[in-house]
Amino acid sequence: MIKRFLLVLFVFVTCIILPQCKKDNPSEPKPPSDSLVGTVKSADGSPIHPAFIFLNDSLLAETGSTGQFSVETLTGSQILLICSALGYADETAQISIQSGKQASVDFVLSADTTKGRVYGEFQDLVWFKNALLENPDLKDWDEKQMWQAVTGATMQSMTMGELPPRQVYIGDEHIRIADDFGQFWVEVQCGTYAFKGVCDGYKTDVQVLKVLPEQKHYIIFYLDPQ
Repeated sequence: MIKRFLLVLFVFVTCIILPQCKKDNPSEPKPPSDSLVGTVKSADGSPIHPAFIFLNDSLLAETGSTGQFSVETLTGSQILLICSALGYADETAQISIQSGKQASVDFVLSADTTKGRVYGEFQDLVWFKNALLENPDLKDWDEKQMWQAVTGATMQSMTMGELPPRQVYIGDEHIRIADDFGQFWVEVQCGTYAFKGVCDGYKTDVQVLKVLPEQKHYIIFYLDPQ
């Protein structure tokens, strides 16, 4: 009887308690995820902040004060990254991502002073959706057509009354405020950036744009009321 009891107890500890202890053991290392870490520096070795890391049209990361960045999860075995910062030329890097491993990349950016022009406009997203119901052709307009024409949804004081400032940022850097007509234009250092349209009472809209030398570019921010 005692032997049988001890056998049952042994099986219980082996099958139930020990696996649970192993699971709860905080010292056991976790398998690494498909992640990426790196730094962005200038040619003299100074960290660049903010600098931006893009994959296609998606902003993956922004550097901290030490020029370092990290990305938790990536997909695809081979990816092409773009690194940009105001005052510097873009740099690209082809990165190999292996399952369960951490990749690293270091960017060195060269100073650049070439500029392009960006023209933009703020649209109230709710008003724009209503305008689409009346004029379905709006969905086929490009950004330049939107900027030049009248949709009825532009965030301007003449139609919507007094509005908070409609502001444009790159990262944390404020670069422009829209006029009473809800429009703006600005000369920007060439490169790839995530432009942010910000207005109190609305959700921020982010548009990724590559600014090329001596060219005009157009951005439309569609802000959704909070």
